[in-house]
Amino acid sequence: MKDGRHKIDTSRLAKNLKKLRQEANLTISGVHAATGISEDHLRRLEKTENQISPNSSTIQAFLTLYDVTYNSLTMKENAKLGAAPTFLDSFKKNNITTKAYFLSNKSIPKLLSETLKENPQMRKGMTVSEILTLFPNARLTSKQVSNALKQLVEKNYLLREDPAGTKSVYIYKINPFKKL
Repeated sequence: MKDGRHKIDTSRLAKNLKKLRQEANLTISGVHAATGISEDHLRRLEKTENQISPNSSTIQAFLTLYDVTYNSLTMKENAKLGAAPTFLDSFKKNNITTKAYFLSNKSIPKLLSETLKENPQMRKGMTVSEILTLFPNARLTSKQVSNALKQLVEKNYLLREDPAGTKSVYIYKINPFKKL
């Protein structure tokens, strides 16, 4: 495929697609769910020896998912996720409980940390039920969120308070001395 200036280096594209998928913490199934591109086609595109060129709609799906430019995806070595991958972020929030879409079961703590660090309410503190409202389309349970928050507290990214002293409702706050 040509964009008028050059032919796609399929080997570089394959390496970048795999790297971006891994950086996004997605499995082949996750990319399929996000883009609609078949899993077999995705596997072939990620193999440097296959030498297949994707069509323009497939390229556009990757540009949107990873928030990258055409040149970054097809020409640069070691492409990186864009600074504001809103489509990817939305996909993760809506599908975080579908483990088959993610490389690691650490997705929930990572998603929470990414979302909570941008939320000004976290300076004052939020309960688990309040945090759950930040993910209206995700099928998260309070137990999943509590476990993920506990991991972030153990890493000292969040502070946990028990204002009533009953150990039933905790308030979670950003630790101002550790970057989340």
